[in-house]
Amino acid sequence: MLTNFRSKYKVHGKIGEGSFSEVLKCQDRHSGVCIAAKHLKKSFKSASHAAELPELIALRQLARHPNILHMIESHYESSTGRVTFIFELMDMSLYDMMKNRKRPIPETRAKNYLYQIVKGVAHIHHHGIFHRDIKPENILIKGELLKISDLGSVKGIYTRHPYTEYISTRWYRSPECLLTTGYYGPKMDVWAIGCVFFELLTLKPLFPGASELDQIAKINAVLGTPNPRLMAKFRKHKCRNISVCFPAKQGSGLNQLIPFISDGGREVMKQMIVYDPDSRSNIRRLTEHKYFLEVRDSYLKLTSMPGAIVKDSSKFTLAYRNPALLSYLTTEKRRKVKKKVPAKTHITPATTKLTEAKRNAILQQKLQKKQYELLHQEKFGKKQSSARSPIVPERTDTLTTSVKIEKSLDQMNFTFNLPSLDKLKARLNAQQNQMQFIGKGAGEGSQIKRLQPIPERKFTLKSGQSKQHGTVANTLKSKLTPSVRPKVLAKSPA
Repeated sequence: MLTNFRSKYKVHGKIGEGSFSEVLKCQDRHSGVCIAAKHLKKSFKSASHAAELPELIALRQLARHPNILHMIESHYESSTGRVTFIFELMDMSLYDMMKNRKRPIPETRAKNYLYQIVKGVAHIHHHGIFHRDIKPENILIKGELLKISDLGSVKGIYTRHPYTEYISTRWYRSPECLLTTGYYGPKMDVWAIGCVFFELLTLKPLFPGASELDQIAKINAVLGTPNPRLMAKFRKHKCRNISVCFPAKQGSGLNQLIPFISDGGREVMKQMIVYDPDSRSNIRRLTEHKYFLEVRDSYLKLTSMPGAIVKDSSKFTLAYRNPALLSYLTTEKRRKVKKKVPAKTHITPATTKLTEAKRNAILQQKLQKKQYELLHQEKFGKKQSSARSPIVPERTDTLTTSVKIEKSLDQMNFTFNLPSLDKLKARLNAQQNQMQFIGKGAGEGSQIKRLQPIPERKFTLKSGQSKQHGTVANTLKSKLTPSVRPKVLAKSPA
């Protein structure tokens, strides 16, 4: 909590005043940004006491939302003990907007406003608290964007009853607040939203009671007197104002008060203005109502505009201090929303040449493989399987395989062209610890020797060549056959 409010902000005038605070229009001395400063009338002994304010706790607990007024920072003056909250500046309240109008708001626009209010209250309820003072004065507007303010009366949904009895403004107070001693819940916000929606459509309050008893009488005139079962439910919670005898009546109903709106709007109104809180709709169900199907797309566009959510005080100040930075941040936000489209591959002469070379290499490999298969079929009379080498038959043991390779090489009259012989030599030299069996017989006299490095020489095999058949056979065997671990033959006992 900062302590230099007067040195940082210049006060221009008073915007409004309530029972517990006054709202001032101020300007940042460094950036020139205009803000709204909520100056509390109550003084506090220390900053730690001020940090326990319900509004400050709620604002810190709530995640940022486009329909909740964002607090930029807070200040505490140790000399006076006064606390000041710094908020983003809005144009006016919903009450001021309706007061200056001569004609009611069209239903399509009122529906848009209602959906924003419902989304904001749903966000508050989602975080385990409810507002308890929803009214047009606490709903601020800027352009077409609405934001809920004044969280000084919030209460935890899961805290124990009873709550404070005299809460909320009388005209927007629900029946359970009027008839019980603090036994109410988050659905009182739903009732208040219904009253605000009616006021948007007609520019008149739905239940303008002069007192609590008059308020109950006006509710009964529209909804009818509650049945004995509901009255018995209220009596369980230490009811007040219940001893007054209200004459039983049917009630005029909401249809006569709003005959000009659509069926969907009337249905939503009837779900919010319900005498029994258990039968009243909750806020989550309202957000999913089909009545708001047409405004959801426009709501997403409206709330995704730059400035709908002020992220924090530092970015707020820097962005408006530097117009170029503000333009950059706005562009970056639009860029993040854009869908990433993969870049197209442009065909150039170099790319075409590389593609042709790769294709020719593949064709050459296929042709060489085909030649090997034809050669094997001609010599052995059997079609070579694609999984094996064209000249090496199925092996039984190492010695037999070497002998068969030598016989095959003596019978063949052609020259092998090994294009990667240097790589083969390097691989064989690196595997000097591999065991290779070389011997005169399959049993007695077998010896185990380590593989020796291959000398630098060119291998060209022709008919009648018999020198170093073992080494050549092993070279071709490693080059042309799959890497199958040879069977280890136990040394014969002496």
